[in-house]
Amino acid sequence: MINIKKHLESITTDVSALLSEIVEELWNDLNPKNTDGTYSERSLIRCVEKYRLTLDDPEYIKLAGNAVVARQVTYMDYIANIDNLKNIITASPAQLDDVIAKANEILEPGDLLITLDEKIHKDSFGPNLLSQVFKYDNYRGSGHCTNRYRKLGFDKATCPYCNEATMKIVPKEDEEKFDQFMLFDIDHFYSKSAHPYLALSFYNHIPSCKACNQTYKGKNEFSFATHIHPYHRCFDTLYSFQLNHGVLRSDPPTTVKVTKKSDFEEKLLADLQIERRYRTNLEHARLSQLVKILSNYSHILRDGAENDDDRVRLKERLEDFGLIATQKHILSQCYSKLQRDTLAMFDPNNTLGLL
Repeated sequence: MINIKKHLESITTDVSALLSEIVEELWNDLNPKNTDGTYSERSLIRCVEKYRLTLDDPEYIKLAGNAVVARQVTYMDYIANIDNLKNIITASPAQLDDVIAKANEILEPGDLLITLDEKIHKDSFGPNLLSQVFKYDNYRGSGHCTNRYRKLGFDKATCPYCNEATMKIVPKEDEEKFDQFMLFDIDHFYSKSAHPYLALSFYNHIPSCKACNQTYKGKNEFSFATHIHPYHRCFDTLYSFQLNHGVLRSDPPTTVKVTKKSDFEEKLLADLQIERRYRTNLEHARLSQLVKILSNYSHILRDGAENDDDRVRLKERLEDFGLIATQKHILSQCYSKLQRDTLAMFDPNNTLGLL
């Protein structure tokens, strides 16, 4: 619900430096070195080189066809260049389209899959890029992946897409080792099945709840131009939640709608069905309690506080309620954007200075 960079302001005073450090650590973790300084056999760089050699197999060439394999070889040779490979892993949100464009410049649409008898062949290029080169499953289960999202504050956060589900990292101990579990998904903003070369790209990874990633997004294709990318744009600045206007007359909250605050045309709101989901969450968000507090003090917000004591008293009530007072902390609590937007309905001039 806020730009993840804004969320990171609650962790550090230098967000750019933190993200640069995180991205560089990812590259290094994906490419461990031996004691002599050479790249390990399990490094991404070596995986590229090893998979490239399999494309010379005569049986594979016979299966896929000379022209197709030639394009695949060209692409593998392209990413075998360390600078090109690193650019794929570290590309910014706006640069992900450039990575895709380069792949599309070399490969043709049918080059990722081999279909025989209406079934995808096990030796298809795209799936093998995922299983043999850009090994996302290995990464997702690694300790450095978990540590990365702990550094980013997602051990105590909510889903950046919806702000309705908690995201936690919890320990699990057994006799052999100490493990940590990320109790949330990592959404591939650009689908890893359609773009397997982006499977390990940092800015293609959006920490998200299972409902957003699996239930609602599913197979919907997202893109930088058509959907809010949480490392680039901010739902909170693009949209606001509006309760039924009767709440301003002390009526109970019965419905909520989402209104646009910008000209950016995007599909995330519809694809994730945010408005419909929130209509069923007014009780979970404790909106009745919040509206009651604000209604009892509406004269302060409407006419202005006669003295500072009135303003302080209302702020104390809102603090006791648990209202998030700063935008950068929105992800720290479920439904905090909805609650802040409710306050904005009662306090459009930000009399309390909490918006």
